[in-house]
Amino acid sequence: MAVAINTRSSVARRYRFAGVVVDEGATRLEVDGRPCRCSQRALHLLLIFCESPGRTLGRAELMDRLWPGGQLVADEALTQAVFRARAVLGAHAAHIVTIRGAGFRLDADVALLGVDGDADELVPSPASEEPAVTAPECVERALPSEPVESPSGKARRRLPYLLALLAALLLAAFVYRWAVAPKLVPTDIIDVGYALKAPDLHATQADTARLIADAFRREGEGDRARARALLETVYSSDATTPVPAIFLALWAVGGGNNAEADRWLMQAQLRTDRLDDAYLGALLAYVEAERRGQPQEILRRAGALLDLRPDAWQLRLARSHLMLYSGYRDAAAAELARLDFGDLHHRKQVMALADRASLGDADGAAAVLADLDAKGLADTPRIDYLRGRIAWSQKDYARAKQDFLRCEDRGRREARFDLVNRCAANVGAIAVVDGDYPNAIELLERALAGMQESGWRRDEVDLGLMLAQLYAFSGNTDASRQALASAQAVAGRSEVDSMWAWVRLYELRLSDADLPDISLPANVVTPTGLVALLDARAAYRRGDIGAARQAYERALRATSQSDEWIDELSLLGWELRREGADDGQDLGAPVDLSEIIDPPYPPLARLTSRALLQRAMETSP
Repeated sequence: MAVAINTRSSVARRYRFAGVVVDEGATRLEVDGRPCRCSQRALHLLLIFCESPGRTLGRAELMDRLWPGGQLVADEALTQAVFRARAVLGAHAAHIVTIRGAGFRLDADVALLGVDGDADELVPSPASEEPAVTAPECVERALPSEPVESPSGKARRRLPYLLALLAALLLAAFVYRWAVAPKLVPTDIIDVGYALKAPDLHATQADTARLIADAFRREGEGDRARARALLETVYSSDATTPVPAIFLALWAVGGGNNAEADRWLMQAQLRTDRLDDAYLGALLAYVEAERRGQPQEILRRAGALLDLRPDAWQLRLARSHLMLYSGYRDAAAAELARLDFGDLHHRKQVMALADRASLGDADGAAAVLADLDAKGLADTPRIDYLRGRIAWSQKDYARAKQDFLRCEDRGRREARFDLVNRCAANVGAIAVVDGDYPNAIELLERALAGMQESGWRRDEVDLGLMLAQLYAFSGNTDASRQALASAQAVAGRSEVDSMWAWVRLYELRLSDADLPDISLPANVVTPTGLVALLDARAAYRRGDIGAARQAYERALRATSQSDEWIDELSLLGWELRREGADDGQDLGAPVDLSEIIDPPYPPLARLTSRALLQRAMETSP
């Protein structure tokens, strides 16, 4: 690592590393050229790192500098400060590296900027300026001021204490051997999906392994609320295991509750830092990448975990989903092909098989389903859901609706509200595809109530946006405005990953209120094409057609057919054409409207965007 130093005096220091500018005189960073809000503590920590790039800074040193004057603070406070600093860096968070048992290090070349922002001189990093002083050179022998007691006298006085300590150790070993160890068999599998084993827990309580295993079983059955309660109980009762906090953070990310995810990630990091466990360290790094929404980093971290635990099928499923959302459908299908679906006991195995149908192998998925029928294992609500998904992929929407409705009814009787919510939303989506907007409104209102009750934040935002558009279709301006405001409130409260961008797109199209300029969330990675689309839509709204055209073209170059905002981009293209901004060129829809949106995952608001696009195309000359 190296630091570029500007020798001119400056009131406030400004540093640059990677795509980040850290300004001592402000509380906002620049990340990839965009301003980001930052707390004073996180800013101070980043300044400390920038002063010593490439050098491992111990926890004690960092705490002394962040809380000077002998302030009494918990060790957890430093963990929280590091976490918040990483969060604000977004895609560059990996430059802050945890050195197990030692501290933290900034792995980046840093420039100290002057007023004009240029670096003048490169010098070695602080870590390499002076050789480390070895321990013998630092030791000074103390001269005794009193007569020294002989070693044999000391030994005699310490003997009773040593015997008492030995007896206590023998008693602890006996209790562990006969009370704890039998319940924590090293070969016990806690969860097959993540290949989690009993030794991974680092448990100190006899019931920890059993309770965590039960939590994973409940989650696999669809009762995440009960699973979450079990993990919270274990976290409180067992002071050493980081596993509950790690998975509570992961589930919070999946549910779109980023504030809760941050809280659990800080707790998980604090406990994991005390352990020397490669698997848990890799697992925590994977969840942190999921929280930041960094596609390539998630793929890399999940791949590293699979190197450690090749049988962890949930990680393979996560990789396939990310490949799918990144536009690599063939790679996603190849990843799914490596899964063993078994008898579909876990709800995510059902989702994985449904995804196999979505990626072009509906016949293969139907064959697995037929095999389950032959075994008498296919008469469950989750299999009804699977039948509906296969029918959706085959564009047989009438049969899909029938299967989803049956799944919803049976799921409600069996208290499988995860299936109830998902199937209710899919039935509403089918009504949108069919153009039956009044029925779609009724169905989606019912589905939205279920999402709100279950705390599914991402889906709550998603369905709220769909309803805002559908109300607008029907001319109900007040209802549209209210639905949009509700979606805005939920997205703003929990920073629901990429859904914040969808809220902004719908605001720019539907809202008649004055909209303030916004900065990108620091802890959410937003694709380049989507950022350009937001700029284009904002320019179009304020009447700057030239700027809208330029931003649209940037978005077009950075967007593929599989990107979830392709319909919104196509819609703006038609609007620009209507305004005469095409200069004789075709700014029409790059999307193939004959392609179904499959799999039917959030954002389902893509469907209402496409419905609006189809209307625009029908009315365009």
